[in-house]
Amino acid sequence: MQILTKRIASIAKDALERELSTQERARLADEVETLRGDIFEHFEMVKVDLTDKRRIPPGDYIDEQLTGLCSFTRMALGTEERTASPRQIAENVTHYQHKINGLVGP
Repeated sequence: MQILTKRIASIAKDALERELSTQERARLADEVETLRGDIFEHFEMVKVDLTDKRRIPPGDYIDEQLTGLCSFTRMALGTEERTASPRQIAENVTHYQHKINGLVGP
């Protein structure tokens, strides 16, 4: 699953570093939402298998982390109002990426 969070982070990075067309921004925003759904679905599947091995946070916790990651990525894409600097966006994307990776595993 880390490959999915890495892809979201790379979308944010690309959006912050280069000019994207309106169509490309929209396509990437759709991709982010698809990836978000895939990550959440994976979390729901693995939490059943991991429940005996470690404490698994409730689904709404992973949803909050995914919301943070995707929100900052949409800010980078310009499809959501930018309320943070490019540096803050990049830092928050990395922060949420690491939190999610710790929850859903490889």
